[in-house]
Amino acid sequence: MVGVPNPRSVVLQLNAGFSTNPRTAGVQPPRYLGGAEPALPVDIDRRVEFARWLTTRENPYFGRSLANRFWSYFFHRGVIDPVDDLRTTNPPVNPELLDALTKDFVEHGFDPRHLMRSIVTSKTYQRSSIANETNQHDTLNFSHAIPRRIPAEALLDSLVQATGVREQFGGAPAGFTAAQLPDAEVTSDFLSLFGKPQRMEACECERDNDSNMLQALHLINGSSILKRVADPNGRVAQLLNQKLTDEALIEEMYLWSISRRPKPKELEVGKAHFAAYGADRVAAAQDLMWAILNSRDFLLVQ
Repeated sequence: MVGVPNPRSVVLQLNAGFSTNPRTAGVQPPRYLGGAEPALPVDIDRRVEFARWLTTRENPYFGRSLANRFWSYFFHRGVIDPVDDLRTTNPPVNPELLDALTKDFVEHGFDPRHLMRSIVTSKTYQRSSIANETNQHDTLNFSHAIPRRIPAEALLDSLVQATGVREQFGGAPAGFTAAQLPDAEVTSDFLSLFGKPQRMEACECERDNDSNMLQALHLINGSSILKRVADPNGRVAQLLNQKLTDEALIEEMYLWSISRRPKPKELEVGKAHFAAYGADRVAAAQDLMWAILNSRDFLLVQ
């Protein structure tokens, strides 16, 4: 519409007759994608039938597409990649794997929990991120885990969980997590910086999971971590108020941040860190928490 910024069109699909084939001038009944023609009454809303077919076993593409998409969420790429580019000229790197995933997914009634359980209990998912001389250059065949940054929403929610300091989103109810935000109308500088999509397109390609220098500088010097570790009501302050020993305090910070206890070497370094700060336990605890939150174990899936 001329003169109207960001115009939107609303299309109302009323029950109507079949289309006319412009070449034959005959009736053109609806047809499933690459499939048969359903026997449908003329006076119904055909979108209802399309939606029904779209999510049934009769549709050979639905299960395959979802199985590939779920696989990509747990790995650095899909069996077909990009996941939105399913075509014959972009074949899967492992057709047998995708066929097996699809068959199992369909046979279990498109149960996403079953599919995710199958993926995370597989030997492929449990492989180390430490490459060897035979697979160090492989990025296609899932021969070893490839570290990747945690998505924007999960990273912000992890910061909130670790530090005990909530994020306030303008326009969203108090207490909302980043993963609960319903749309892109709620803005966040942190989420934008770390690649949260604007949801302008129905495509995974809109999300940017790459890392860059601005992100690194923000994590090192930005308020998202610095203010949280120094917050008088945050996790560090809460732990210090419990009058824990250095070893117990270090262990609690590791558990809250990366959900595991420190390794012997990490514990040794942590105790030496506290010893170097002397009586200033507050600064020592804040600096250690800052270091953990900037570590590979916190920022990456590896």
